[in-house]
Amino acid sequence: MKYISRIVYVDGECVYNNKDFWTILAPVLLDEYDKHTVLDFMGQPVDAYRYEVELNTNITRLNSIDGIAGEIDYNITVGNEFISLFREECIFTDFETVTPLEIAQKLLTVISLVQTGSFREAKMVLKQIETDAFLTVERLKKYEDMLDAADAITYATPEEYFYTASSEE
Repeated sequence: MKYISRIVYVDGECVYNNKDFWTILAPVLLDEYDKHTVLDFMGQPVDAYRYEVELNTNITRLNSIDGIAGEIDYNITVGNEFISLFREECIFTDFETVTPLEIAQKLLTVISLVQTGSFREAKMVLKQIETDAFLTVERLKKYEDMLDAADAITYATPEEYFYTASSEE
């Protein structure tokens, strides 16, 4: 079975695959785990054992990122995990006024972008989606938080580009 990061919120902050949290802050939190609120993707409390398993796995995979190609590969992996978690949420939802096909149509572009690790772009599209019975303001905010926290790539500044194409005439 493939590992999927499931912890999303710690003490109200979205930490989903956040490099700084998992490599710096998360180990410290384990010492006083019972003083913190840790929730998974579905908003359910996470026990200390599950937290420690996820901590060790996230540290290992975040520390193994090597360069931009590794960051892109990591984001693609996280994107596919994100889609798996979204599908899980769909499975556990009782659809009354919206169909799964309608949701899929609304999120088609977002899913395509997430699958390529393009979280910044996916978030911009997600912000334009009209809410419904499933895609509530709260749920869309959770997805935006997860995309923000999971974006491990540090984007280059214009001065750092190897090549800049211009349209000078």
